[in-house]
Amino acid sequence: MSNEPGNTPTLVGRIGDGLSRVATAMRSEAWTAAEAIGLNPTQLQILTFLVARDRSGMRVKQIAAYLGVSQPTTTDSVNALLRKGLVEKRADPNDARALSVAVTLQGEAAVRQAGQLASATEDAIASLSKLEQEDLLMHLVRIIRRLQSAGAIPE
Repeated sequence: MSNEPGNTPTLVGRIGDGLSRVATAMRSEAWTAAEAIGLNPTQLQILTFLVARDRSGMRVKQIAAYLGVSQPTTTDSVNALLRKGLVEKRADPNDARALSVAVTLQGEAAVRQAGQLASATEDAIASLSKLEQEDLLMHLVRIIRRLQSAGAIPE
């Protein structure tokens, strides 16, 4: 693919450029939402992940794999969330020797608060018809599965 001046980008290139622009908007919104509640985007991602998962918690290794970041980065973010009272450590129900990280009621409230902020991306997606939304989701899931199979992103 060549996007140099005078060259017409391929369809795949144009789709990639479009997804990149959407990702830029979503990153900007993530920073805004996280900052509004005194967090950084990684911390908000961790809270959102934990709220959507098992109430018993997740191990740091599992959280890091989901986010696609290193365990030390995840540990630093989890420690900050612990200090803020947004998560707690519990005995892992599957291994008494291990600890898991679980969201607190205060953490759940922070996720709700962040979710109430205006999102231009969500508005843009909501402007599509239900059928267009379903088609977009189906295609995104197929792309994500291919990326996971290729090892480009975590499962």
